[in-house]
Amino acid sequence: MKLQQQIFSPGDYICKKGDIGREMYIVKRGKLQVVADDGIQIFATLQEGAVFGELSILNIAGSKNGNRRTANVRSVGYTDLFALNKNDLWTALKEYPDARKLLIAKGREILRKDGLLDEDAPEEQMTAEEMAKSLQNKLEIVQTKMARFAAEFSSVKTKLLARIEYLETQLAKYQINDNSASSNDDYQMI
Repeated sequence: MKLQQQIFSPGDYICKKGDIGREMYIVKRGKLQVVADDGIQIFATLQEGAVFGELSILNIAGSKNGNRRTANVRSVGYTDLFALNKNDLWTALKEYPDARKLLIAKGREILRKDGLLDEDAPEEQMTAEEMAKSLQNKLEIVQTKMARFAAEFSSVKTKLLARIEYLETQLAKYQINDNSASSNDDYQMI
């Protein structure tokens, strides 16, 4: 994992409610507060070992906030944090599918508690890579069907052209015979 150390001064906001989340955090040293929009009311205090910010980067299906932050987090004193960006998190979670399921389940639980979860949404949302693979598979199916269609079309076209040529030849014979018969009739009438 590619954890990056970040240092915040007293009063600095690590994230604000509504911001787009690009990373999650682990408190290495110091103290943070989860505060209301007014910055006065304190909902929770985070200390060494606490993890936050994961909700906005987990792509939790049914999250009414999508990839937006759900809380304001402010540093109380000097705080050292480890930050893990979204891509690095998903790279790690591919190798640990059980941890992925656990994190997503915990995230759904938090969103449900806060009324920020659409319960009708599917349990898991596809990652960008999974979506790309799914689209690639569908594209390959369409390409195969198109190739079959093109081959069938070519075969039918060849058969139809041969049939048209045969019919034109037959029609030409009948026209010659018809012209011969008409001219013989003319001779007989005289």
